[in-house]
Amino acid sequence: MQTLQNSPSKVAQPEHYLAVLRTVSLLNWVGLGALLLMLALLDQSSTAVATGSASSRVFWLLFVEALIANGILTLALIFRGWYRRTPREALNKLRMLAAAVCLWEILHLAGLYEFFGGVFGPFAVLFPAMVLASFFILPSRSALSVAFVICAAWLVVSILQWTQVLYPLGALGGPFLDPAAAASSRIVLMGAAMLVCLVGGALWRHQMDAALQGHYPLQLIDTRFDCFSREALYNRLCDETERARGSAASSCVVILHMEKVAEVVADKGLDAAEARLIELARAVRTITRHNLDTLAYLGNARFALLLPTLPSSAGEDVVARILQVLADDMSCTIECQVVALPEALDTPAAAEQFIAQHTAT
Repeated sequence: MQTLQNSPSKVAQPEHYLAVLRTVSLLNWVGLGALLLMLALLDQSSTAVATGSASSRVFWLLFVEALIANGILTLALIFRGWYRRTPREALNKLRMLAAAVCLWEILHLAGLYEFFGGVFGPFAVLFPAMVLASFFILPSRSALSVAFVICAAWLVVSILQWTQVLYPLGALGGPFLDPAAAASSRIVLMGAAMLVCLVGGALWRHQMDAALQGHYPLQLIDTRFDCFSREALYNRLCDETERARGSAASSCVVILHMEKVAEVVADKGLDAAEARLIELARAVRTITRHNLDTLAYLGNARFALLLPTLPSSAGEDVVARILQVLADDMSCTIECQVVALPEALDTPAAAEQFIAQHTAT
């Protein structure tokens, strides 16, 4: 079977990026609270932190900045009108926001690691934990890249401390210094831990993705045509109607039915009929918006195409473009129907009924 490029099953949707941002925001609040608790328990407010040194002022400046920035991120995730009012083509903006937040996290945690003494301090396990967390939190396609960035950040900070370019024990690392342990041995040990976390996390994520793909291909993805299944389409229809309530942009659904499939099966066999359906799916994926539109196979040689933010008139133009890229002997067998998306599809059952009304023969 031929595999289409830009598989929809490999594309992170806006809700995935929002889930990442929610997780990061929650972890930030936990981390900020744990940091204040650690400072109180160590009773460093009268020594290193309150000495007025440049390192202490930088620490509190970054702490306040992190508090404000995470507060803004949390408010943006709670009051999501900005997202509901934004069309789905804002996926790239969400992707950039998630990448910026992850980079901001790495820089802040690298500074925190260095401030507490790096390999000598209580946060020596921070970077290995961050490597593992990337495989748990981030989408699979970006987890490995972020893990490599974290490893590079740890290596740079450790080398700077080891060579005393930065203060080697940090502002709060002194009480945790073990003079019997050389910095080189600690860095080697931490490097081994980073490598184990990197390889182990990557293998775990690979096995988990394979297990999920093996358990749920029929619920989310139709692997024959490399498009979404009916169940996934019903959920997308509900999500799109909910999003469209706060937007002036309307949406539509295109129903594509390939006729004379029974004749092709009788003359050339099932493989030939499936090849024609694969060609139709490829044509749809070629001319539609990869990150926005949802193509699903309904069965009985029918596909449904959800076109967010496009009215029925624009849907007709999309149908014309699909027919243009098909061969003449195929385009004449395609029956198309463009239907405006209703304002209320509250449940997948209602979405299924909506599709069934327009596919009844």
